[in-house]
Order: sequence, then C-alpha cells, then structure tokens
Amino acid sequence: MISKKTVFQSFFFLFSVISLFIFRETSFLYGQNNSPEHSVLSWQKKSVTQWEEILKASLSETQARPDLQLQWYAAYALGQYGQDAKSAVNTLISRAQVDMGQDDYVRAATLRSLGQIQDVTAIPVLVAELESPYRAILRNAAWALGNFNAQAMADDRVIPALEKLLTHEDPPTRAQAAAALWKIAKNDHALETLLKMIQSRKSYEIYESVHVIQEIAPLLNEKRATFAKMLTARLSSKDSDTSRACVEALCALGTDALTSVKTALETQKDPMIRMRMISILATVTADSEWEFFLNILNHPEETNMVKIAALRALKNPPDESRQSVREILVRIINDENSPQNLVREATETLKTL
Repeated sequence: MISKKTVFQSFFFLFSVISLFIFRETSFLYGQNNSPEHSVLSWQKKSVTQWEEILKASLSETQARPDLQLQWYAAYALGQYGQDAKSAVNTLISRAQVDMGQDDYVRAATLRSLGQIQDVTAIPVLVAELESPYRAILRNAAWALGNFNAQAMADDRVIPALEKLLTHEDPPTRAQAAAALWKIAKNDHALETLLKMIQSRKSYEIYESVHVIQEIAPLLNEKRATFAKMLTARLSSKDSDTSRACVEALCALGTDALTSVKTALETQKDPMIRMRMISILATVTADSEWEFFLNILNHPEETNMVKIAALRALKNPPDESRQSVREILVRIINDENSPQNLVREATETLKTL
C-alpha cells in the first residue's frame, strides 16, 4: 500500500516540475528565457527567410498558425539581423497591422524590429501606431521612430504625434517619446519632459527617464552637464534599480559627469552612495585624475567599502601612476591592521599591474 508520505512526495515533485515549466514558458513570453534553445544568439540558427516564413504562416488562412511565442521570437530575430533583414519588412508590416489586442506582444516586437532594420517604408506604419490605445505598442513605435533619426521627419505627422505622447499617463511611453523626439529633431520639449521626470517623487518615473538618458547621452552635447547634476542628485534614491540606472547613465555621460560627481562626493557621507560615486569616477576619470583614488586610500577616516571601490578603480592606472599605486597596495597588504577584504582586493589589484 502506498503511504501518504509517498503520495505527498510524488505530488510535490509533480507540482515542482509544472511550476518550473510555467516559469520558463512565461519568462520566454517576455523575452527573458535563458534556456539553451532560446539563448541570446539562437536567432542565428535560422536565416532571415526562415524566420520570415514563420511570420508569413501567422498571416495565412490556409496554414496552421505558429504559436505566439514562436511568432514573437521570429519578429525579434529579424530585428537582430538589422538591415540584412530588409527583405522581410513587408511581412513585418503586415503582422504589425494585425491587431490582436493589448496582450499581442508579437506586434510590439515587429514594431521594434522595423526600427532596427530602418527601412523608410515602415515610417508611416510606425507613425500610425502612435495613436494606439496600447502602451506596449506606443513605446515600441516611438522607440523605432527614434532609430530613424532625422529621416523620420519625412513624415510631417511624426513630431506632433510624439509631442502629444509627452503628456501620456504612462511614464515609459513619455520617456520613449522624449528620446525619439531628441534623436529626430533635437526637440527642447523632449528634454524638458525628461528633466521633469527625473525630479519626480515616483521612483518608476525617475527610472524610466534615466533609462532613456543613458541611451541618448552621446547626443546631449552641451546639455550633458545639466543632466549630470540632476542624475547625481538621484544617486541617493532608495530604489536600488533607480540608483543603478543613474550610475550607468552618469557613466554614459563620460567626463561631463566628473564635476557634479566629485563635488557631491565632498559632502556625501553615506558609504554606499560614496561607493557608487567612486565607481562612476573610475569609469569616466581622465589619466590626470588618478591621484584622486590614491588620496581616498590614504584617508584614515574613509570606510573599507569605499576604499575597496577605489582599489577596483586602480586596476588600470596610467603608466606614470603605477609605481605610486604599487607602493600603496603593498602597504595595505603588509599592514597587520588592514581588514582581510581590503587585503584581498589590494592583492587582486596588484596582480593586474
């Protein structure tokens, strides 16, 4: 006779397997599946023609339609081929015009891929989708138009349609519309929208604006210093995703972030925020600034957390600073009062010199 314990164990095992399957399938649904068969490079396993055939089958009234997961992946894969997939543009456009409701993530993927392929025949379709009632469609259509840069202005509906989205209730939609406007026409209203979002009290709005700033950072030109100052002020955000996004955006701004970050570091007391600032400076600092990290290591009141960040920043110093770095590293390693985590980091840094 089968015991209750055996039945329970069997049920638990079956439940675990089913849960794992649902998790993996749901993750793939949103493009996050990490299994070998759906790895980042698996789109290369089929040609442009083969992926296009899957989308064509989804439009056919006589063929069996591929499931939505496969359709989504076919649309995504064609975008990865970029301009080499221009032959599939008409098929992507046809699939983008099939409205299956707000949960049709395949349409969103086709719009994004049209932006990656950058065939101008897609611009009218993308502009039309800026009137969609679905947020995912709006975001991806705006992003795709931004990829066309000034070419998108060939359609005189583009700028008014994107400007209208700057007041949309959905923060990601506003942010993507602003980024597209800046790429296409260096539109001042776009930057005003992003600056306003950075100053929001809602971490979600801040995160979305920072995310697109990272993308358009090389195009901000003389506006970089202004954004650097605003982003530096947000490094203290309690939301970890937002603070990490600020770090990445400030790194993308390059040397234009130096002044605001160094100035803020002088008065910042929180070790975690100081560590973030050090990581930014390590990315954007010019050769002439490396003494700054040495001074941090020599400071007796600096926390170990911040000193470790400074040590990591010293793994590739300019030639003229290498000897000074070696001397400080050896001193840390030989100091019996140095914490073990600091000694380990100093040892690893020394190996790179």
